[in-house]
Amino acid sequence: MTWLPFIVIFIGLIIGIASAIMARRSKRALLAKPSALSVWLDRFPGTSEDMVREYLSMIAEIFDLGHTDGLIIQPQDQVMEIYKALNPPRWTIDDNMELELFAQGLEHQYGLDLNDHNSGDITFGELFEKAMPTTIN
Repeated sequence: MTWLPFIVIFIGLIIGIASAIMARRSKRALLAKPSALSVWLDRFPGTSEDMVREYLSMIAEIFDLGHTDGLIIQPQDQVMEIYKALNPPRWTIDDNMELELFAQGLEHQYGLDLNDHNSGDITFGELFEKAMPTTIN
């Protein structure tokens, strides 16, 4: 019996564990941020707390942040920066399709086509503003 299959499986397991540890560390640093609900309400005074919570809840669910941890997202946070923080390029082989699900969520809940606003530095606040122009302008 050859040891090669066991060695390959062992190396794959070590890489998988290292990847999970690095992703968890990256997520932990992100989740250490304080709640940004008041920042959202100050930035968009014409909107209700419930509207902001609904938007942030969608983000939290899609990016797997936990129910209340979506409140850490600030209006000036760039979508791609949060995505990269949760999926470190050197340690992540694949993702959970967060960007695709976020685009679908914006389309479904707010009628906003992310392809029309696709820019690498777009922020969650800019998308919120575009999703609810009649409410917050």
